[in-house]
Amino acid sequence: MRQRIGVEPTRRRGRHRLSSSLIGSALAGLGLAHGAPPQPSPETALAAYQEGRYEQAARTLPACAAKGVAECQLALGLLYKAGIGVTHDEYQAFNWVRQAALQGLAPAQVELGLMYVRGIGVTDNLDHALTWVHRAAEQGDPDARRLYPRLLHAEPDGC
Repeated sequence: MRQRIGVEPTRRRGRHRLSSSLIGSALAGLGLAHGAPPQPSPETALAAYQEGRYEQAARTLPACAAKGVAECQLALGLLYKAGIGVTHDEYQAFNWVRQAALQGLAPAQVELGLMYVRGIGVTDNLDHALTWVHRAAEQGDPDARRLYPRLLHAEPDGC
């Protein structure tokens, strides 16, 4: 009998047995080896946020945000901004929102623009605010389309 990679040649009740090293490799790839808890899906993390389960969202969003999921990055940034489920940290809030905005997520671009206007986590800068809100408006974001004309006529110290 020819041996296949990852399958032991011994049969039990007509079935091949997977080698323990193959199972271990598969579990490690899924983050399940050595008792590590499974990572939440972005959908699960975002559902917790949207349903107001902020403590659970604060536990599950960081893994998704670290993987580059823009919606998770925005939600995590908003939690840091409000200090809900996490310690209030404007610098962390700005960084997570900025990462989502850089990926082109229009609501994050609007939020980043507002953070620049108000100086949340960053020195206030109306020019940067206009840039980010304009990017979101170009994508058709309704909030950005309402906000952009107001920012154009705003005084440099805020709107």
